[in-house]
Amino acid sequence: MTGEQVVFAYELWQILVGAFSAFLIGVSKTGVPGVGILVVPLLATAFGGRASVGTMLPMLIVGDVFAVLWYRRHTQWSRLIELIPWVLVGMGLGAVVLWRLGEMDGGKDFLEPLIGMLMLVMLGVHLLRQRWGDRLTPHSPLGVATTGTTAGFATTVSNAAGPIMGIYLTSLGLPKEQFMGTSAWYYFAVNLSKLPIFVVLSLLNPAKPIITGQSLLFNVLVTPVIIAGVYLGKRILWLTPQRAFDAVVLVLAGAAAIKLILGSAMLDNRREMMVVPQDGMVITEDTVFAPGVYYLPNGVTVAGDHITLDGNSALLIGRDRQGVGVRVEGRQGVTLKNLRLREYYHGIRATDCKRLTVTGCQITSTAEVEPNTIFLDIWLPAEKAYGGGMLLYRVQESLIEGNDLQHQMNGLLAYACRYLTVRRNVANYCSGFGFHLYDTSDSLYEQNYADFCCRYEPRGDRYGHMGADATGFLIVYRSCRNTFRRNFARLGGDGFFLAGMTPQMQPAGCDDNLFEENDGSYSPNIAFEATFSRGNVYRNNFANYCNYGFWLGFSREFVIEGNRMLHNRQAGIAVENGVGFTVRRNTFQACGHGILLWSKYVREFAQSAPENDTSRDWLIEENVFTRCGKGVRIAANQDHGIRNLELREGEPTAPRPHRNTIRKNEFQENRVGIELVNVDRTLITENLMYRNVEANVRLDDAQETTLQFNVGYAGGYL
Repeated sequence: MTGEQVVFAYELWQILVGAFSAFLIGVSKTGVPGVGILVVPLLATAFGGRASVGTMLPMLIVGDVFAVLWYRRHTQWSRLIELIPWVLVGMGLGAVVLWRLGEMDGGKDFLEPLIGMLMLVMLGVHLLRQRWGDRLTPHSPLGVATTGTTAGFATTVSNAAGPIMGIYLTSLGLPKEQFMGTSAWYYFAVNLSKLPIFVVLSLLNPAKPIITGQSLLFNVLVTPVIIAGVYLGKRILWLTPQRAFDAVVLVLAGAAAIKLILGSAMLDNRREMMVVPQDGMVITEDTVFAPGVYYLPNGVTVAGDHITLDGNSALLIGRDRQGVGVRVEGRQGVTLKNLRLREYYHGIRATDCKRLTVTGCQITSTAEVEPNTIFLDIWLPAEKAYGGGMLLYRVQESLIEGNDLQHQMNGLLAYACRYLTVRRNVANYCSGFGFHLYDTSDSLYEQNYADFCCRYEPRGDRYGHMGADATGFLIVYRSCRNTFRRNFARLGGDGFFLAGMTPQMQPAGCDDNLFEENDGSYSPNIAFEATFSRGNVYRNNFANYCNYGFWLGFSREFVIEGNRMLHNRQAGIAVENGVGFTVRRNTFQACGHGILLWSKYVREFAQSAPENDTSRDWLIEENVFTRCGKGVRIAANQDHGIRNLELREGEPTAPRPHRNTIRKNEFQENRVGIELVNVDRTLITENLMYRNVEANVRLDDAQETTLQFNVGYAGGYL
């Protein structure tokens, strides 16, 4: 629910269980009320408790729409209207109870059996009504008040009003059509009112959303199954005798009550099996921690394969931001979930592990270099790594999903890892790196947040460097073949920072990575930086309102396609000594320069990256340049591409940029469309030039330049 495109990653068994649940929802809405009791545990098993709520709600609303359309003529509005005041009273009471019990462990477990017992009482009253008469039946004033208050209370604290309404409507002796029409409007109003609440909660907590793009796509896919259930349910209702219909409703209501009571008892048994964590504990079997706050300066260690450690929201606190909260070494199939860790050097440290899963953890307040001090070292090895939420070293085939890693120096540090899936984690407000890859390859990073990852290095009393190499995503030292998709790294020192040359001039290219549909906007420096690397692809990213959208010096064979670069102060794309780039179908608007391409001789780089001797062999095609200072500028021997170098006599220079092609682009309302300075063999063809202020094309010692088939603002060829 954050504007990102949808990743559909459910397994086949989840799809089948979800589809069957959708079918049952359809049947329950138009034919067999109460059969929905089966849906809740099915969806919780398939998608997890929190996600199942968001997956189920749109399905219910789809079923409600059909039920309202078909049975609206049979609605008994008087029965609903007399309940409304008491439902509101119950909802208010439920809200107060939730607030009072919010800080108490097991509060919800106490309420669910209470609701179950209330259901059984109502069911018993209904079965004994012939003896008691109308005094305690729902259509008496006392019965209406009891039913409405109980239903409002139940729907607020446990979403369990359905069986209560079933008992109420059955006790009224309503014909089955009136039963369906009255309940249809009730459920439709209640479920529709919950939808915006779930959306807002998902936006406020993107690490643990209730409704996601994936769940909504799944809802769309199973809608035909819901409709099939709706039609079958209507047929069942038509064939079902009234007495059988009443019996089914009451039996299912009783089953729901028993489930709430027994379910709480099962949770009580689970609580008795919980473990109180001890300092230095070694865990060798599946373990669930008892909720609470624990001072564990030496943390805990998982020392077995295929073990699940469920933190159950227990908070483990270290000492002086030293040590490790949870350590896993040389293990396979370990799952860590629902842990809360703070005041350690690293919250979780995993070494030499396979098939590790870390989900639903909250780690913050780990070791941090004092702010407003140093420029960061992006090349620290694992043994000297900065502090952070998680450090993975030589970890393979693992899943890191849905963790909160905010407000510390670094979120996730991955060293020498392979085949990671890092998804839907939040590492905002880090003073170092949100996500760090060092020699980490063949991994997927998607739908993560690393906004506001920035720091400041003073350089005098009133001046300094904003950023100091802090970045949302840091990718260094031969981190290759990774996919970064739909991540957010806005308002950081840099957005995405990739470096392929060590300070010792050792080539360590980060090659063949895919950056797709990410957003690195609003950096004081660069949205996407990648140097000394080869074969990276940038497709459909946002790089707006930065100093540079892309800075890609001394790299080769990049594809930059379909990106949006708006209002970047210096340039949308800036490249020094870049070779063999393809820049296609991008949008440049109101940038100092759209594309800034130049050559410069640097002795150390000439020795370490001799193939990047100048900027050459570029294809720039089908882009749109609007209201930039200069749409494309290509020049030789430049300082940052915008001013001539001061060269001493006899000083070596880079070869002039050459063999670049600019074709089928649109240059509209720029100060200068294309500017070439000291370049050779440039082909400018089939471009549209419209209302560029100073010049469509400006040439300064541009040898062997070919201009052909370019259309000017008046429609004539230039």
